[in-house]
Amino acid sequence: YQSDLVDNTRLSLAGGNRRVVAYLPTGGGKTRTAAAIIFMALAKARKVAFVANRKQLVLQTSAVLDGLGIKHGILQADNTRNLDARVLVASIDTVHLRGLPDDISLIIIDECHSVAGSAKLKQIMFSRNLVPVIGLTATPFAAGMGKHYDKLGGALFEDLIIGATVPDLIADGHLVDCDIYAPSDPDLKGVRSSKSIDGETDFCQSDLAKAVDKPSLIGDIRDHWFRLAKDKQTVVFATDIPHSKHIVETFQAAGVAAEHIDYRMDDDERAAILERFANSATTVLSNCALLSEGWDCPTAEVMILARPTRSLIRYIQMVGRVLRPAPGKERALLLDHSGSTARLGHPCDDLPLALDDGKPKTSSGKRAERPESLPKKCAKCSLMKPAKVHKCPACG
Repeated sequence: YQSDLVDNTRLSLAGGNRRVVAYLPTGGGKTRTAAAIIFMALAKARKVAFVANRKQLVLQTSAVLDGLGIKHGILQADNTRNLDARVLVASIDTVHLRGLPDDISLIIIDECHSVAGSAKLKQIMFSRNLVPVIGLTATPFAAGMGKHYDKLGGALFEDLIIGATVPDLIADGHLVDCDIYAPSDPDLKGVRSSKSIDGETDFCQSDLAKAVDKPSLIGDIRDHWFRLAKDKQTVVFATDIPHSKHIVETFQAAGVAAEHIDYRMDDDERAAILERFANSATTVLSNCALLSEGWDCPTAEVMILARPTRSLIRYIQMVGRVLRPAPGKERALLLDHSGSTARLGHPCDDLPLALDDGKPKTSSGKRAERPESLPKKCAKCSLMKPAKVHKCPACG
């Protein structure tokens, strides 16, 4: 499926499109697929820039290219080196300040769902509008990804190439399916809405923190983890840093090896925390947004969603962290303490894979929702049952 994605992306560019989105689900191997594209570009004597929106993604991509023997340079703040290399892995912040070399003839943008909402990323497209661009994402339905821009003489992205869907990869054993329990829903009355960088409407974070960072709710998270997921490698997505720390403190008080991680920590401290989790020295790892993109740890089997969201992009990115297969891991487990599954659907169902043109899709001005019926919670055991399933598969 990766080879097909590379071939079909190449055919789209050869057919006249200049800005193409290559879609694979989280865990489908977007970076390895990009490396195959880079190999092909190098064979044609092209110079390639791989642009990422986080330092962590720059380092991760560099490590993958090193492992494949692709010589490259880095364009990222004080870490910049080897700018004359034919492949550059670049941070968008540094590109915005310094620009790309003039001889770049192919640009690959990682996590390209953020392009429409990022002035820095769009500026790359506008300033190099004759250079082919390939965007990589697991969530290609962000608002405005297919919006027309006069500066480009067409859409921001002109074509979407689908490598495989989540159900495809589950059926073939490349991802695992997910069971979902929703033991509790926070009271979100009075929580306002705001626009996210991806153009989706989501809950206001400051309001969310007040609604969910409460001892009773955090105690409920701990208690249900002991009942449903005790001793399994677990990643937690909290609303903000204080909320994450409070969750960790509650687990630690119960004797669980738990740690918090955030962007304020230095590189060495974050690396040490991630290594302890990967080695199972830490059982529960909590964060708010740091690990939602670019973090791979297949042994993570359980996710606690403690951050309510209305953003399908954010939801899919977070849940994708636990869908990678690993020895002895047959299914993932999502403990949803946010009500998000009831709002957004099962993360392993088919997604609305189409580029959004930025125009309202309904008379109310809201974007179209996922077409399938939403799962319902079992009144006895809290399993989120598939739509139209009346007898609970878990408790009967």
